[in-house]
Amino acid sequence: MGKKIGIAVGIIIVIGFMVFFNLNKGQSDGEGNIIKRGGKAQSVEAQIIKAGEISSSVLVTGRVEEANIKNISSDTPIQILEVQVSDGDRVKKGDVLFTADTSNLKKELDQLLINQEIQSLQLEKLKNASITTDTTSVQIGVELARINYESAKAYYDEQVLAEKNNQLLYDEGLISKSELDAVQKMLRDAKSQLDTAKLNLERSQTEVNNLKKNNKNLSSNTAYDIQVQTKNLESIKLNIDHVKEQIAEIEDLAKAPIDGIVADITIKEQLMSSTLQPMLTIKDVSLLKVTAHIREYDIKDIQLGQAVNITGDAIDAEAIVNAEVSFISPIAKQMIQSGKETTTIDIEMMITEGVSHLKPGYTIDCEITTKMNKNALIASYNMFREDKDGGKIVLKVDENNQVVEQPVKLGITSYFDAEIVEGLESGDIVINNPSLSLKEGTTVRITNDLMEEGE
Repeated sequence: MGKKIGIAVGIIIVIGFMVFFNLNKGQSDGEGNIIKRGGKAQSVEAQIIKAGEISSSVLVTGRVEEANIKNISSDTPIQILEVQVSDGDRVKKGDVLFTADTSNLKKELDQLLINQEIQSLQLEKLKNASITTDTTSVQIGVELARINYESAKAYYDEQVLAEKNNQLLYDEGLISKSELDAVQKMLRDAKSQLDTAKLNLERSQTEVNNLKKNNKNLSSNTAYDIQVQTKNLESIKLNIDHVKEQIAEIEDLAKAPIDGIVADITIKEQLMSSTLQPMLTIKDVSLLKVTAHIREYDIKDIQLGQAVNITGDAIDAEAIVNAEVSFISPIAKQMIQSGKETTTIDIEMMITEGVSHLKPGYTIDCEITTKMNKNALIASYNMFREDKDGGKIVLKVDENNQVVEQPVKLGITSYFDAEIVEGLESGDIVINNPSLSLKEGTTVRITNDLMEEGE
């Protein structure tokens, strides 16, 4: 019996020694140093401070849009003969989108060219008349002026009829005011040409009479007429150039200005185009951007060129879609969010990678990286306390397993961690979730494996 009691006592002594040894044995801090544990110590969990990557970001919801959109529109109505594309068609730059009726402009151009030729002959005649007083050349001038007047009169009569018909259409609400104004302008131009032709004819007839009465004054009168005729030709040339530009503008307008997808066609065949809305739109879906509204609180951290990571319900989890901030509005605006009026600033983010995973109209999540340090000392938020002045402190464990209150200065902050810019060094051991009972000089016992925590 005594022998059994002795054995039991021996076992108890051994177990007690082992417990004592385990409580006081050293533990590696991950750098080959041994941390002593012993005495009446408070149990804590700690972590070794190491360098790593940390970044801060702003999360915002955005909408995918085309970055390059061209609206095809005209300030003046155009008669559409044929629409050669449909909504959704893919076109290349220079492809013909529609054909327009430019016959009236071409008729006007032909009339101007004829008038230019007639007036050139008239000028040539005047120059010849300055050398000779033969009435033959003057008579030729009268005939030319009569031809010009009759041509101008015929053109004016056409425009009078056109204006009357368009006035009826406008009164019935079938054409716009701008369309009526365009026709009325053509009538005024025709009237101006007719008046000029009439004056030229009257002047030519007067010239013949004056030549017959007094050839002595012919030289001075002819010099004046040459100046007038020269100005007439200059005016005609300006009109010719203007009409040519109008024809070229319409022909260029009918061609695709960029590669893209056709959308929002409003023109119809055999009808005039509207000046109130684009005739159609070309959207380049190979170049996309994201528009978003940034809160007033966050805008101070947003800068041009910042990287953006894109995710969303319609994007595969494995897909990589990136962008960068390309535009920040200089103006803030008020909008309603969650039933409250808030101040926001519009920004745009240009897609730089993964365009194929997006479609215009998608609603996506954007994480804008505002700051980053790839070699920062990092501490978890659960390590921090606040001092009486609101500053941050951590509780370090020194080589004697005692607590040291250490003030720290933070840099970049993320959702769970913060960068330590002052107060700690790599390899320092800091207590996680420090209890209020821990004070400067308290002896502690670290219960977790620092090697695993530090990895």
